[in-house]
Amino acid sequence: DSPNTYIINFPGEYIITVKDFLASLAASIAKESYSKQSNVVTLIDDNIDTKLSTSWHPVTFNLVYELPQFCAYFQSNYNKCIISNNESVRYVKHNLWILKPWNLGRGVAIVITDNLDRIIRTCDTNPLIASRYITDPVLFYRDDLQANVKFDIRYVVLLRSVKPLILYSYKVFWLRFANKPFILDDFDEYDRHFTVMNYRSADNLKQIHCDEFVELFDKQYPEHKWSKVESRIHQLLVDIFQAATKYPSPRGLTHSIQSRALYAVDLLLEWRPAVSLSASPKNDMYPVVCEVNFSPDCERACRYHPNFFNDVYSCLFLDRSPDLCNVHKLT
Repeated sequence: DSPNTYIINFPGEYIITVKDFLASLAASIAKESYSKQSNVVTLIDDNIDTKLSTSWHPVTFNLVYELPQFCAYFQSNYNKCIISNNESVRYVKHNLWILKPWNLGRGVAIVITDNLDRIIRTCDTNPLIASRYITDPVLFYRDDLQANVKFDIRYVVLLRSVKPLILYSYKVFWLRFANKPFILDDFDEYDRHFTVMNYRSADNLKQIHCDEFVELFDKQYPEHKWSKVESRIHQLLVDIFQAATKYPSPRGLTHSIQSRALYAVDLLLEWRPAVSLSASPKNDMYPVVCEVNFSPDCERACRYHPNFFNDVYSCLFLDRSPDLCNVHKLT
């Protein structure tokens, strides 16, 4: 009815913006990839994980439909944790899980626990997913606290087209920091294990601009330059949206010539053994997606970058060059 009107979302975007659908999408991609490689013998102890999820999404179970399967996996993983002393699998030896409601944000109603009884009881409160908790995150040293804290990264992603896939990321990204040193304990302590502080008036919000962060990061991790980490993040963003456009509706995004969209992708960095032929491979940094948000809060973006929406709309609606819009072209 309105051929000259644009809308700021794509049909079927729930496949990435609702947590249980995003987990299901990652599982579908992993299962398909695993099937193609089923004739290859793998010797790693946890090869079942490659069938359950992709490298960019932690192993996740929908506790409404998959509670028995989760309990079986939990018990199996528990037994592995008892017998495993191999440093090369350090990132999976803990049996910690983070429970999230399907469609809430800002850290609401999230539980972190390694207690199966508590997980089963918590299922009565909300429709939940259970995701492997990142027990070995890359940490950031805060001078003001003189301690290493957990942090996450938010990338703004601009989707101009589904067929063909045309995807951009805003060059400015945002950091969010915990306010207490990270330890694998005190899982109910918000300031230690969560990073969203801008909606809690009593908390101290740590603000570091991305340019300053890159300088500090490269000093803290001289063997892991940010340029390499960011290239992996960009590839993760491409992988997510390629997965989201792989299947027809209702399992994927639907092409619409009148649609454009802005999403905020929240990420953690995790230490994992690097892909290496060495008997003792070194650990490397890999990004893992936490969630994808539609219509994200852009208050900080506008406060610190007044041209933010000018750049976004110039890219999405005016088809201007990426260099003029402060964006990276990903596909």
